[in-house]
Amino acid sequence: MTQFPARVENFGCKLDVYSNEIKWTFGIIGSHQSNISFVNFRKTVGRYVAVGACEDVIIWDLRSRAKALVLKGGKFAVTVLKISPSQNHLAVGYADGGINVFDLDNGQVLFQFNGHKSPVTVLNYNKDGFILVSGGKDTNVILWDVLQGAGMYRLKGHKGPITQAVFVPEDNILITSSKDTYVKLWDLDTQYCFHTVVAHRSEVSDILVTPNRELITGCGDSELRVWGLKANKDVDENQAKKLRLDMSQPEPEDDDDVEEKKDSLCPIECLKIGSVMRQSKERLLSMKIDSTSRSLVCLNNDSSIEVYLLATNEELEKRLTKRQKKMRRKNEHMEESAKLTLNDAFKKFGELKVAKKGHSFDCVLEKNILKIVCLSSNNTLSWYSADMSFSWHETPERELLHSFGHRTDIRTICFSSDNTAILTASADCVKIWNRTYLQCISTIECDYALCSLFLPGDRLCLIGTKTGKLQLFEIATATLLETFDAHNEPVWGIHMSPDKNGICSGSGDKCIKFWSFEWLVTENEDKTSSKQLTLQHQRTLQMDEGVLAVSYSPNNLLVCVALMDNTVKLFYTDTLKFFVSLYGHSMPVLCLDISSDSECIVTGSADRDVKLWGSDFGDCHKSFFAHDGSVTCVKFIPNTHIFFSCGKDKKIRQWDGDNFLPILTLQAHQDEIRCLAVSSSSNFIATASHDKTIRLWEKTEEIVIPEEEKEKEREEELDKEYEETELQIPGEDSKEVGHASRMTLDTLKSIDKLMEVLALHKEESAKPAKERAQSATCNPLMRAYNADTSEKLVKEIFTRIRLSEMEGTLFGLPYDQAIILLKLLQNFIHSKWCTVRAIDAVLFLLRIHHNQIANDKTILPLMIQLNKSVQSNVTQLMDTSGYNLHALKMLQRLQDEFVDDELVL
Repeated sequence: MTQFPARVENFGCKLDVYSNEIKWTFGIIGSHQSNISFVNFRKTVGRYVAVGACEDVIIWDLRSRAKALVLKGGKFAVTVLKISPSQNHLAVGYADGGINVFDLDNGQVLFQFNGHKSPVTVLNYNKDGFILVSGGKDTNVILWDVLQGAGMYRLKGHKGPITQAVFVPEDNILITSSKDTYVKLWDLDTQYCFHTVVAHRSEVSDILVTPNRELITGCGDSELRVWGLKANKDVDENQAKKLRLDMSQPEPEDDDDVEEKKDSLCPIECLKIGSVMRQSKERLLSMKIDSTSRSLVCLNNDSSIEVYLLATNEELEKRLTKRQKKMRRKNEHMEESAKLTLNDAFKKFGELKVAKKGHSFDCVLEKNILKIVCLSSNNTLSWYSADMSFSWHETPERELLHSFGHRTDIRTICFSSDNTAILTASADCVKIWNRTYLQCISTIECDYALCSLFLPGDRLCLIGTKTGKLQLFEIATATLLETFDAHNEPVWGIHMSPDKNGICSGSGDKCIKFWSFEWLVTENEDKTSSKQLTLQHQRTLQMDEGVLAVSYSPNNLLVCVALMDNTVKLFYTDTLKFFVSLYGHSMPVLCLDISSDSECIVTGSADRDVKLWGSDFGDCHKSFFAHDGSVTCVKFIPNTHIFFSCGKDKKIRQWDGDNFLPILTLQAHQDEIRCLAVSSSSNFIATASHDKTIRLWEKTEEIVIPEEEKEKEREEELDKEYEETELQIPGEDSKEVGHASRMTLDTLKSIDKLMEVLALHKEESAKPAKERAQSATCNPLMRAYNADTSEKLVKEIFTRIRLSEMEGTLFGLPYDQAIILLKLLQNFIHSKWCTVRAIDAVLFLLRIHHNQIANDKTILPLMIQLNKSVQSNVTQLMDTSGYNLHALKMLQRLQDEFVDDELVL
């Protein structure tokens, strides 16, 4: 949230500061930190793609080029996403290590997982979609139970960020790759790494497993290494498998490729078949196999995409037979020497070049048409279609989605005079946005823009460019009217005079030029005349240093100029005589602004300070250490001394210029903020960032108290320290396996709630029965949860704890309250209340407090009762599950018989 002041009638009066919320985020198509994925949205294949857009996920309709759905996230950027095998759920990983599982039917969050301490880099489902594996930059791999919404366990062993994690079909095996150059094979039954592939000399970029049990790995070189995954108990079942085994004979390893010693107890063996050479010499970024396993697509670091055809077993058999016949014609004794090679299984089909550096891609094969969609680093989506029935002689036609945002960083932003339009400009174009609907109403090509403003009437806009030119555009026709060769160096600032009769421009060529608006009369072809607004150069003020910012005072008496020598100089507007110099910054001043009453000047510098000055004597009223990076923009709110500042630390801060106090810190952008604009009505602010987003903030009616905001910031810092705590059970110190969950702020809240109700239950249990009945009607907590006893209140709170946070919550309970909870859990199990959840909690509490429980003889009767209750209930649950399983199998057999009878008829 951000804040704005209430209506201000007089300067110096006490203001109520109102909070603001983000009304909308727009201007972004896809973030380069995230990957892209096709989704079967609305039961349509190959039409919709999901891509991370900062903290949100946008599902784009490629046919209509419109947003189909937006999945709202939290505060942190999306880093990876993965669609479930059923195409109903979308798992999204974030930069803080959190994972959300969304339901695509309604856009709601089904589960939230928190296990990683750093950005999530990998997400993948198993074949059934019941287990989700995640990998992060913290080198850990975590498995999550999607059905229960709880963590299973954490696998440790890699020494670098995880790049990929895949399941082996029909085996309980997980294969992971990392930037530590290793590929590890894990037995999920024992949570043990039984084999490590060390044949790569650079970081492994991606891996995948084909349905034919072949592991393909790619790294920094041009090789795609192919490995055969052979089960120890594997027996040849048909001729197709024999063909694959003929190709799977291991090649002699290089001297440097040292493998771990093979273990006879390993579930599978990983044998190298050979290598497929990519045409590109750059490192591999990612690779995909389509759902039909017909094509292999590779994205390289040079923005090239290579497509390979994967031969089927029937095609391999035909090629082998044809090769044997050919050898037989030449020499009868050479027939047996005819063998298949990897080039027979992987045939190069075609290659295409992405216009801008591609970061991520996905592919889908539908009706023998291969569709490839690519997310580029310049905020664009491109997609290609190729018919796999024919050879790829020409590059497929490219389609682009780019009109919804800028392709380069936005360097300037401003509001129109009536606040109905927003102008943004970047290195290649100017875009005009409708503030109400947030739609781009005009796009105009321009030079590299550094500053901008609307001219009177809001029909024209002026851009200052990096080449030193001023470009005048007409918005309605999206045309360039005139270009002025104003300066020899970049124009860093332009500002309109208060009387709206002209502008001034400041440049790195040490000149400030003053321009007046003139009407130019031109004759049209039909001999009619028309007027066109133009600029007429009037005066030039020569400076000793390059100019970085320039501004008129609202009373039109002074011109403020920020220079490269770390100072700000003030000149009289009419005579251009020097008035006073503002010095105190240790690095160049990058931005400045003047309050509406012309009494205060605020400056922001690369030294990370914001200084407030008086315009009458040039004295420094206050210096703030504002940001952790360079201050890029400062703006006063009209008719107040409250101002905003933004910087390269991704923060927007609001300050009270009268009391010299910080009011609020805003953290919404995911990258450095380049520019900021405040509307003339004070109801909106707009910010643009390196993350390609434009964020619009609107005033609300909520009053902000600065002291409360400071307290919130302190609490957030304490919570961050608490989140670093790991779940380490005494006596359980495994180097390879750990607990899936970690402490989070939600876990801390759950601990507080549970401890509160357990303390209440202890207090109520000590009271007589009559007093307990009265407490049920008087206690506000029990009334809020509609609980007539303290035991039911504990049950209500216990069942509301998410399973993904259950271990962390129980881990935070002290021993005395853990015993109270164990007694209540015994009652829950006996009464068959949330039996499975209660049994899991009992077993985990016994693991945590095993040493204390073993030495506490007073709770021996409780342990005996728990033993009987847990065993009897587990036996009953197993019987129920077995009965239901066999009933379902019987129904399946009956259905199959019914289908067979219909086919016969």
